[in-house]
Amino acid sequence: PVAPKPLEPTEYFLNNREIQTDVWKKRNVNYKDTNQHSFNYEGDWSFKEDTEDIVGTKSTNFHVKFGRHVNGDDLDIIDQLGDCNLMTRKFANATTPSMFVYQNDILLGKYQWKKSSRDGGISWLNSLFIEVDVDKDYIIPTNTTKNGFDFAWIDEVKRQMKPWIESHKGFEPVNVTEKKWQDALEVVLNMEPQSGVRDSIFGRDRNVSVQDIEDNLSREKQQTSSIPDFTYEDGDFVTLIEVKDETAELSVLSQTARYYMNRGGKVDRVVVVATGFAENVKTEYKSWNKNFENTEFILIPFGDLLITASSVADLALKNSKLKKNKKKSKCLL
Repeated sequence: PVAPKPLEPTEYFLNNREIQTDVWKKRNVNYKDTNQHSFNYEGDWSFKEDTEDIVGTKSTNFHVKFGRHVNGDDLDIIDQLGDCNLMTRKFANATTPSMFVYQNDILLGKYQWKKSSRDGGISWLNSLFIEVDVDKDYIIPTNTTKNGFDFAWIDEVKRQMKPWIESHKGFEPVNVTEKKWQDALEVVLNMEPQSGVRDSIFGRDRNVSVQDIEDNLSREKQQTSSIPDFTYEDGDFVTLIEVKDETAELSVLSQTARYYMNRGGKVDRVVVVATGFAENVKTEYKSWNKNFENTEFILIPFGDLLITASSVADLALKNSKLKKNKKKSKCLL
């Protein structure tokens, strides 16, 4: 049996990217009282389905609200909010796009649009938080055990709703390839005063500046496994950087070992930046650090550099628009 719950049964906190403000950082201002904590859309959405009693399709309006939830990367906001009884259970879980379905002010269930934020596809919809309020007279199909939604029905809701959400500003589809993650890393390496990012990659004692990056960092844009994505050479100091748009698995070991051997072991730091790392990769790099005294082997999650799938998608979308505008300008000349 489903326990009655109010329309907003537990807490959620939104991060509206169209309304970014620092007002909540002021004394005695609560984040939940600001406009940044708001949905991007609230209104009716039409669901179409075939029915046996009428010819053609029938349209039913559901009341829908959607926006982006505060996720594990929004550290400043999380610090201010403190402990919360979240619908997503944890802020880290909020990165996975999720839909909550209600009827008669009762939460009937939660449906995730993919298993986790690290799964491939629709990264531009990471942190998507949707509330669907179904009219009391609508009969929601259930599964055979009557303890959840009929899978075909809920999948069809997602299939129809996804392109509709993607038609809204800030939720447009973006092909987030490994190259896009490289672009994002290159951007933060060139940011001032993001010295913390450069310290993580090149070492705090090097004090690498933006000018140093401009002078000494090269990027390999050809798809090849024999050359690292980035090479930093400043005199005798050499850092090789490999980027993965997924969890780095065993294959990254042979790949980075090849980079190391190709330079005869004359490398100060070998750095892999990825969304995550398999345990055997962590173990092997720990062993290499013991056995190769002159080289540091470093694993850095993108999250530690404050680079997320959402921020990568935003950058990719921005670059795409810039390219389109350049093409339009050339056509006008």
